[in-house]
Amino acid sequence: MIRKRRSRLLACLMILAMLCTMLPTAALAAEGPSGGAAGAEVSVTDATYSVTVDSAITGGSIAVNPASGSAGDTITVFVTPDSGKQLVAGSLKYTADGGETHTEITATDGVYSFVLPAADVTVTATFEALPSSLTINTREELLAFAAAVNGGDTFEGRTVILGGDIALDGDGLYTTADEYFQDGLPDYSGTFTVPTVSAEAEIWTPIGTSTNQFRGAFDGKGHTVSGLYTDMTASYQGLFGYVGQGGDVKNITVSGVVAGVQYVGGIAGFVNGGTIENAVNRAVIYASGGASPGGSGTNRIGHAGGVVGMGTGTASAPVTIAGCANYGTVTAPNCNQGGRVGGIVGIFDLTGDYATISNCFNAAEIKAYQYAGGIVGGQFASYVTISACCNTGTVTGTSSGKTYAGGIAGKSCGPVVDCYNTGNIVSTATSGNVPTRFAGIAGETQNSTATITNCYSIGRVSGASTIGTSGNIVGSQSVSPVNCYYLNATALSGAGDSGTTTVKTEEELKAPAMPAALGAAFAYDSNGCNGGYPVLAWQNGSSPGPAAHAITLNFDSAAATVSASAAEAEPGETVTITISDLETGKRVQSVTAIDANSIVYPVTTVTENASYTFTMGSSAVSVTVLFENVVAGGDPYVFTVAPGIDPIWTVDVASSGLNENEIIAGSTVTVTVTRMADAITASLEGITVRDAGNGTVPSSTFSTTSGGYNTISGGVYTFIMPESAVTIGLDVSYMPLSIYTKTGEDGTPALVKTYTREEMIALAGTEPIYYTGYDRYPTAVIGKAVQAVRLTDLLDNAGVSFGEGNTLKLNALDESSRTYAYEDLYEENRCYYPNIAAAGNKEAGKTPIDAMLVIKGYQKRFIEFEQGQDIDDMACDTLNAYRFVYGQTEAQFNGGTPLIENATVGDFLKYTCAITIITPEAGNPKYTVDPVADGSVYEVGETGGIKTMTVKTGVSGLKYFGTQIAPVIKHAGQEAVVFTHLRDGVQLSLNITKADFDLVAEAQSGFNVQAGDMVKVFIVDDLTNDVDHNPTLLQ
Repeated sequence: MIRKRRSRLLACLMILAMLCTMLPTAALAAEGPSGGAAGAEVSVTDATYSVTVDSAITGGSIAVNPASGSAGDTITVFVTPDSGKQLVAGSLKYTADGGETHTEITATDGVYSFVLPAADVTVTATFEALPSSLTINTREELLAFAAAVNGGDTFEGRTVILGGDIALDGDGLYTTADEYFQDGLPDYSGTFTVPTVSAEAEIWTPIGTSTNQFRGAFDGKGHTVSGLYTDMTASYQGLFGYVGQGGDVKNITVSGVVAGVQYVGGIAGFVNGGTIENAVNRAVIYASGGASPGGSGTNRIGHAGGVVGMGTGTASAPVTIAGCANYGTVTAPNCNQGGRVGGIVGIFDLTGDYATISNCFNAAEIKAYQYAGGIVGGQFASYVTISACCNTGTVTGTSSGKTYAGGIAGKSCGPVVDCYNTGNIVSTATSGNVPTRFAGIAGETQNSTATITNCYSIGRVSGASTIGTSGNIVGSQSVSPVNCYYLNATALSGAGDSGTTTVKTEEELKAPAMPAALGAAFAYDSNGCNGGYPVLAWQNGSSPGPAAHAITLNFDSAAATVSASAAEAEPGETVTITISDLETGKRVQSVTAIDANSIVYPVTTVTENASYTFTMGSSAVSVTVLFENVVAGGDPYVFTVAPGIDPIWTVDVASSGLNENEIIAGSTVTVTVTRMADAITASLEGITVRDAGNGTVPSSTFSTTSGGYNTISGGVYTFIMPESAVTIGLDVSYMPLSIYTKTGEDGTPALVKTYTREEMIALAGTEPIYYTGYDRYPTAVIGKAVQAVRLTDLLDNAGVSFGEGNTLKLNALDESSRTYAYEDLYEENRCYYPNIAAAGNKEAGKTPIDAMLVIKGYQKRFIEFEQGQDIDDMACDTLNAYRFVYGQTEAQFNGGTPLIENATVGDFLKYTCAITIITPEAGNPKYTVDPVADGSVYEVGETGGIKTMTVKTGVSGLKYFGTQIAPVIKHAGQEAVVFTHLRDGVQLSLNITKADFDLVAEAQSGFNVQAGDMVKVFIVDDLTNDVDHNPTLLQ
């Protein structure tokens, strides 16, 4: 028995050895001596020559490896200039004759080397001081400067000067945001736009990285760098990627589109102890968010600022941002951990950060999922001061959780002094019981140092979240504001109205005495540049110029001519709407002005049917003029709204001829359709009006509202009441669902079948299905699917198989996608836990459920239900596409693992419109094997598809070799990572690590090696003592 076990073990090891040696390697060494007579020994000793370095070299150091060798050996030379020095071109040489002649040492791929002659040699070099300044005049010179910094030259102690304007996008064809964005797609409920980079745009590589920081001085001399377009798949994006301690960037303007994952700013993505002065951003700024380190899922966080994405500083090396302005929209529409977005700086994240932000101005629209501020999005340090700054742009914060929005700071833990805000503050958060903070100056202040002093706000504060978390000055406070003022009737009642701030009328705020009341930092607006409200003294009586916003007119041109006093206007400017050539028998029914944030502006009637005015806000405004017939008399007829309309729609009917449920024939009827705020629904394409004989009554569309991933989510429509009863219906359409298959990730999808809504409903079950999960807090969530199709039923109907080794890919309406291995969904039971939020036995009543596509349903956090209310009391939403949901595994349930698919109604990522089943390509790797680089010990290579690590010259002894393992297609059970140690092609030893490498990301092995040895590493399905088991290579 013992002999049989030994024989099996020996057989297994022989198989493994055969597997290793069958893979392409260097030829095996032959046994015995090669050549020569049998038994003869030949001994040859090569002459050895020394390599020395001239001891008289100054300004840097030279090292050689090896320091001696035989003629023909390659000698590598390492050059290290001292700080502020550089190697004189052509001065690195060697002499083999005591200095009579010198031979230049040249570099290949940045490495200096020469071939040792048959003589002792001395290496010599000359270093010189770096020039104190560099002037850049061309695009190519700016590119070269960026490459030098990114290559390790910090420019510390030197100044770079911009000699003129530079267009990075050389052909000039892609210098506008619209062209750069190409086909933008709405992200969070229509609030954001995701840019798609033009393939023809010149993509800029920012100056400085987290490893190679810019520490010199850069003086733009007032010039502009235009056509600045960045890689939106990378972080640290801006003209500068990373400005380090001592770095100073000033007197520069940029334009273009700066987009990235996180740390995104027009001037600099990240500033660590540096200075930004007198810089202006006119680029569009966008941060998509990125994976949180250590996170189990996609926890997207985007730091974005008009000038700087993120800053950090110390007491000895603080960040200074002074005299900067932003005119480019800044957005970070992240749907998980949130965006930190500011007009000047996105975030100061560390509680120990030191910084000052002074004399800065934002005129652009700021939009963020969670933290939004006109100057700073999130400021979490006691030692960061914001002073003498102002904001005129609209600031919008949205989230299904906590939201912080403020005219100066979304959240601040440090002082805010001598600031003002004239922009509107908007919160579209649906936070339930989670506090939301939004206000004119700061959404929230925290810590005893978070004082707000000598500030005022006239911007309108509005939002859909819980009343009591908003304020005219501050939404939630740790310290009461001092000497702060706000315009009457501009905010919801909240903490900002606690009695520590003073309400003023427009006349009082514009009075000549008001600047003195605010303090020495303010001045009287003698030129009217701020609408008569106080300005900051540094503005010198002239505002940096609030951005003008467009005015769009909607009207029936057959009924009248409508014009505006200007095509665009600045905030606070009076706009006049003039109506002329009014058709006989018509009159003006209404004039409405609404901005991009759905804020309705009061319209004043100057002359009936002729002239109207409103005051421009800080966003583009759409003006709608509706006309109606003047009806002297006539018979009334009944109108009804068609039954069966989804309860998420509200239909309002208005007419001067309306009396209860009847309208006089000949009257103009206006139908306004709005959608429930948090609904994800079908696309509204318009209305259909039918008379008593089922004939169609002509109707007109005057305005529509886009939102979510739907074509239209509301609108205003009109028709003339006929001499008949009418029924008003909604024209609603739904996205089809398409099923595809493909082989391999890079394969071409083949359409199998497309399902209409009616076909999906036919496949749906008849009973409601309940499901539970956690969102990101984690907080328990419950969902109810009134209509849903099980994934297995759908794929069976389509004739598509889905099993082990296959991958499911879901594509959503926002063009996002998510993939799931078969094992993720069906390897173990997934259940509905009805008592997930209970205080007692949370597992009681758990029920297995399948993955499904929800057609009609509702989901909500337990904590958001009112007393006595539950999921069955909710009005279910008919989805435009399909919500993909599934149950929780026991481990996910017990561990509080967030399921993004089961998050709140506000999570739009999973509204599926296409499914692709991916079959692995034959021979495709199931795992990637990436050796860990250790340049001092070995060189990484590959032979025959197997990764290798070859020991370098001069290395010997016990050394360790590591590799990273990543699953491409998950393999059930454990796998084995094998390290084999070879010398001259002969295997000396091997080491095996067995683990579940779907979960374990690395392996390591140690061997006693010498120079030239090779270690191969690969992964197989398993190793056993079974002689009939042939390991399968998985990489």
